[in-house]
Amino acid sequence: MLRYGPPVKPGAGSVLTCDFAPRLGELRYNNRLQKSHEEYETDMSHIVIDENYCKGCALCVEVCPRHCMEMDASRLTAKGYHPARLCDADACTACAICSTMCPDVAITVIKD
Repeated sequence: MLRYGPPVKPGAGSVLTCDFAPRLGELRYNNRLQKSHEEYETDMSHIVIDENYCKGCALCVEVCPRHCMEMDASRLTAKGYHPARLCDADACTACAICSTMCPDVAITVIKD
């Protein structure tokens, strides 16, 4: 099983080491075990879409690896666009790909 954690930003004097005990491939940062992918999936992380900025381009919907976003055809924003919405919150892992792709910075990822 491949285990990985978030990108690590070492501070002054920090050392990134790969410790092969007790399990092969665990990533440790300053001797603290990083979370595995499975642990991130169970976090209470979520995304927030600011409809004031969303222009309905659907780029976030196209790049979502879990297909948990869709365009809300039943609503219009104040600017006349159909906004994106999270249709399956349980499937969302808060990977931030949608937020990265959004040209209007309308998506905020909150990681608890």
